[in-house]
Amino acid sequence: MFKIIAGTIVFLIVFVNSYLIVRLTKVARRALWFWGLVIVQIIAIAGATYYQMAQVQIFDTALYGFWKHWTVGSYGLLLGLGVCFAIMIPLALVVAAVNWRAHKTTEAEQASRRTFLRNALWAVPAVTAGGGVVRAYEGSKELEINHIDLVFRSLPEYLKGYKLAQISDVHIGPFVDLHDFDKITEAVLAEKPDRLVITGDLIDELDWLNPLCGRLEELFPKIPDGIDYILGNHEYFKNLPLVLEAFSKISMRMHRNSSLRLSGGSWPVYLAGVEYSFDRSGKQREVYLQEALANVPSEAFVILLAHHPDFIENAFAHDIPVTLSGHTHGGQIVVGDTPLVPVGTPYYKGMYRDSWKYGYVNKGTGHWFPVRYNCPREITIFTFKEGKV
Repeated sequence: MFKIIAGTIVFLIVFVNSYLIVRLTKVARRALWFWGLVIVQIIAIAGATYYQMAQVQIFDTALYGFWKHWTVGSYGLLLGLGVCFAIMIPLALVVAAVNWRAHKTTEAEQASRRTFLRNALWAVPAVTAGGGVVRAYEGSKELEINHIDLVFRSLPEYLKGYKLAQISDVHIGPFVDLHDFDKITEAVLAEKPDRLVITGDLIDELDWLNPLCGRLEELFPKIPDGIDYILGNHEYFKNLPLVLEAFSKISMRMHRNSSLRLSGGSWPVYLAGVEYSFDRSGKQREVYLQEALANVPSEAFVILLAHHPDFIENAFAHDIPVTLSGHTHGGQIVVGDTPLVPVGTPYYKGMYRDSWKYGYVNKGTGHWFPVRYNCPREITIFTFKEGKV
């Protein structure tokens, strides 16, 4: 069903959009322009399809960089033309209305109006397609390191000055490959964190699962308290048993509705992790959270890892001091403070507070499609501090 829907959308973008462009601009030799636009888009799609099918085989070859850039640009082009399609439909209605009223004006005025409309309409595909390509390339390159202080009136001794690194939604696959992951981990190590947490959606291309495990095993001893990981929804979509089997053989700790004691004493510190909840009603989230906290004493200071940020609401209700999540990619395309990509949650980017409690949504250290605007990829470095809240 997904492939049918996706294919229909692509068909509309390629053919109907091309027709609207040549029809509304009234360009000469319309058939030639129409088929030219269609062929350009089909070539872009064909090249991107080849890259995604052959990516692992051509990795590290001389042409790998070319095909990766081709695919990034093609996704940007198609998204831009999709925006163009959405704009062209109402513009077609405007043009029809203008033409209907044209009989009330002179021939000279009609010619002038047609010239203006033609030139103005050509700007729509030029700006949207060009902007999509530019944002795709910039979205693939930009990677922010955000430093955030988590300030509490008092902290367990273990957490005073503690530095925690978070990466999320890396989506190792077509747009974030193993070389990109190496750059991400180098940036993490440069921050000298005490612990690294990975909040789900780590890998999409399963042919890279074994080399990824090798990299994670090499990374683990370089971070004093190692690496902690929870599942995202993409691990379920791809091949959950295979992912679990591979990650169970390395040192990285997986948390599946479970907890880990980080320090003891009268004020112990626990790290808890929950599964991805597909139930949007919230009942499953509560069940998962209760299971994760089952062995956590009531007086403990808890850091919760939850891929879906809706868990922030549950965590606030349970007085959990810190919740770290991801999943939304920050919306990826954000105008003002509004994500244009549906995120399905009020917690979509950055920090949320409830009195002394923190909930943070990572914008994604990677992505499964490259176009970003006002929402760069992110590595987050949290430092626990005592002070005035």
